[in-house]
Amino acid sequence: MSLFGKIMGRDGSDVDVKQANNLVKSGEAMLLDVRSAEEFKEVRSPDAILIPLPELDRRIQEVPDSQTICVICHAGGRSAIAAGKLRAAGRSQVFNVTGGMAAWEKVGLPTAKG
Repeated sequence: MSLFGKIMGRDGSDVDVKQANNLVKSGEAMLLDVRSAEEFKEVRSPDAILIPLPELDRRIQEVPDSQTICVICHAGGRSAIAAGKLRAAGRSQVFNVTGGMAAWEKVGLPTAKG
């Protein structure tokens, strides 16, 4: 069973940073970063796409309908809000990345800066 299948068997809408990274690296999901542009420049996953939370409502059409989305922020608060907005807009395969970029860095997952 794929990692995505295992996650889908859970009740929930959360994944940890390692699960999110595995989903993105396997091509099963995209990583949506909802932090500010300044935070994104400071440190990010090299695979992340930036749409800051305050811009999400007007840019929601940029988020694919048919793809699994892992949403990340600094610690998990803004990404939980964004995941709710995406689900309300009809995206059904949306996961909040718990711990955010703080946890991503802590476990040593790949990052980019600048």
